[in-house]
Amino acid sequence: MATRSRLLVFIPTYRRPEALTRQLAALESLRKANPGVDIDIQVSHNESADALTRATSEGPAHHRFNPINLGADINIALAFTACDGYDFLWILSDDDFLSQDDGLPPLPFEKEFDLLVFDDAKCGAVETRKILASDLLNSRMGLISDVIYRVDSVRTSLQESLNNVNSCFPHLSVIASAFARQACCIRYLSRSPTFARNSKYDAECVTDYSAARTGVLMVGKYLPKKEQRHFAFFYVRHADFSKLSLAGPKGSLIAVAREVSTLHILTLPTLVFFYVLRKMQNYAHRTYK
Repeated sequence: MATRSRLLVFIPTYRRPEALTRQLAALESLRKANPGVDIDIQVSHNESADALTRATSEGPAHHRFNPINLGADINIALAFTACDGYDFLWILSDDDFLSQDDGLPPLPFEKEFDLLVFDDAKCGAVETRKILASDLLNSRMGLISDVIYRVDSVRTSLQESLNNVNSCFPHLSVIASAFARQACCIRYLSRSPTFARNSKYDAECVTDYSAARTGVLMVGKYLPKKEQRHFAFFYVRHADFSKLSLAGPKGSLIAVAREVSTLHILTLPTLVFFYVLRKMQNYAHRTYK
């Protein structure tokens, strides 16, 4: 008798009971579509149990209540501490809604892959290669809900999620650490039948989302030197420095320059140029809007 695969669906959340209730209901369709897979659901609340509504507490999911708001990064990273004993891990945002239609397709858990990525542009493709800078800053991998991990493939890199909780993308630290220097098998699926059309992130620009915070530069250290250059250049081209101050210990252009300089690529004058350019772009947008 074949051993059944075990999937952990880990949902980090904070005070969104309506969205969470809808997501939990939709997960019943996932169970029906994958009868050969044992699916466990864990919800990690960034608050105490006192604030939880009754509707949210009902159902088969296991609820974990953090005593305080730990922040999104740590709450996401906790998924990698909870996946021991499972074959697959899916970190699913509470408001990146699964479809509630009866036609939710089965997921290919019987196939060999290291990462399963929901990406309409590459739907049906299977790639065996190393992770590139463009995967981390210019792809669907930047969104937690769009990646399913084979746990054994990333097991030795799970700790990196906690080591990089200030990166804004701790899950990318796991991906880069595991596969930037060795090949992984990536299988791509379409988002459209699995995720609802009114899902929050459908309208977001993935590049803007992935380059939104300075901390993401922490992820670049896992890449080979050549890819670190691509990573740094992409970041400074797309990140919005116009809201940063020029100096200060945190959240400043100089602080960003210090982080980028660890990649041995860019200098402060280069960042000042992009800072001024983005200021001019924002001013032009306000003027001619």
